[in-house]
Amino acid sequence: MSKLLALEWDEREIRAVAGTPRDNDLIVDQIWRVPLPSAGGEVPPTTAEIGKTLAAAVAQHGLKRARALVTIGRSLIELKDLSLPPSPDDELPDLVRFQALREFNSLGDDWPLDFVPFPGDPEQPRTVLAAALPPSTLESIRQICHTAGLALDQVVVRPCAAATLVEKRLPDSRQVRLFVDLLADELDLTVLAGPTPEFMRTARLHSDLNEADLQKAILNEVRRTLAAASNRLHGRRIDSLMLCGDGPNATQFSETMERELRLPTVLFDPLHGCGIAAELQGKVPPHHSHFAPLIGLLVGAATNHAPLLDFLHPRKKPEPPSQSRVWMLAAALAATIVLGLGYWVFQGLNEKENELAALNTRIGKLEGGKKQNETIIKEAGEIDRWLAADVPLVLELKALSEKLPPAQELMLTNVIYSATKSGGLFTISGVVKDAKVIQKMTAELEKLNQTNAASAAAAKQSAPKKYVVSMQGVEDEKKLTGYTKAFKMTIGIEQPGPIMATYGPQPQGPSRPPATTPAAGAAKGAS
Repeated sequence: MSKLLALEWDEREIRAVAGTPRDNDLIVDQIWRVPLPSAGGEVPPTTAEIGKTLAAAVAQHGLKRARALVTIGRSLIELKDLSLPPSPDDELPDLVRFQALREFNSLGDDWPLDFVPFPGDPEQPRTVLAAALPPSTLESIRQICHTAGLALDQVVVRPCAAATLVEKRLPDSRQVRLFVDLLADELDLTVLAGPTPEFMRTARLHSDLNEADLQKAILNEVRRTLAAASNRLHGRRIDSLMLCGDGPNATQFSETMERELRLPTVLFDPLHGCGIAAELQGKVPPHHSHFAPLIGLLVGAATNHAPLLDFLHPRKKPEPPSQSRVWMLAAALAATIVLGLGYWVFQGLNEKENELAALNTRIGKLEGGKKQNETIIKEAGEIDRWLAADVPLVLELKALSEKLPPAQELMLTNVIYSATKSGGLFTISGVVKDAKVIQKMTAELEKLNQTNAASAAAAKQSAPKKYVVSMQGVEDEKKLTGYTKAFKMTIGIEQPGPIMATYGPQPQGPSRPPATTPAAGAAKGAS
């Protein structure tokens, strides 16, 4: 059978795993990595350089006839949960494309778009995890494989490839698991509910960290993921952790994770269950857990498992059954009727059809113009609303973050900003180690009000800028270790006069209006 070649590359190197399908499973033949010529330089390698390097490596390893399966990182795609009306599975592709065009930031008609439907009743509202890839990125992948003489067969999101490996080797439909996969200098964290990835994030790690600092950084990223995923699981909780790794250090770290995070932790070797070719026996490279997504791609292809997100073969609406015989009979009957009525009836119908076509064309143009005008009016209204608020959001975030307690005492889990008639409104949620921290934060904001009032009086202004704090609720925190209380509060910004002057001296140069672009983010202590 033809060999399979799973590939991944970044700015430093190309990583590859080659395998052969056998008895509905996989035999791993080769595992290798090749540095790129410009690795470590200021300018990233070009598509041509990557293709040339890959071509030489493919020729050296005798893989020119292999089917190429490529993984891409989370950072290269746009990923969002989409809510859809009740609909059967065969109608989801059109609904997802329509909704994505409205909600994605930069999606175009030519962007490859795929999705993972979450289990649910077709009679109830549906939810899917949709992903889009820039066409330029897909074209670059095609060119690299073409230069290397490879037939491109799949382009799959990296966490989804790892999820396939977990589902094939250690399936568990009852638990919600967090899969932690340390790669070369990135950390993939994927929440799995059975075979479905509910939440995916990738964290960048410094390549020069020692072992102790690296483990500390991983633990911090896992804690952030646990906090972020709790809002996405709708009442469910993560039951266990899976750490992808091999060797005694990984075993020790899995025990540390279980102790620190108080969650059952399983060490997962990506080669578990795979056959190893005789040529590779005793030559498996160290840290082969870095190749887990590539092994997952091969296992999925060898077992005829369709990828969860494949930009080369995205989900499409099924082709309708052939109606050629029905149309042939209808056409014959229509021709008989037309001939029977005579030439003068045909002429009359032809004229009416021309008039109708012209009217339809005109209606189409008018409707197109109407939709365009509605879009412009809507966007103008949004801009007017933000201009009316006139709050420089970045400066407000800076002012608030300086008054918040340190990260050891408080962590924000959600920050939402909206414009109001008097200025703006922050709605924030978070957790604290002690209820007194909330009082401390409120007191700091009141001090800021007093400072603003004194500044306004000194400048002989009519009224100062004021922060109005309203507590929405405080309850016990049971999910995050080390934090005792969860809270939600609003901070209103009342600004009676020009705003920019209240933040200190302005930079010299041509005048410009204040930045009013809406944004949301986390201040000091946010995950």
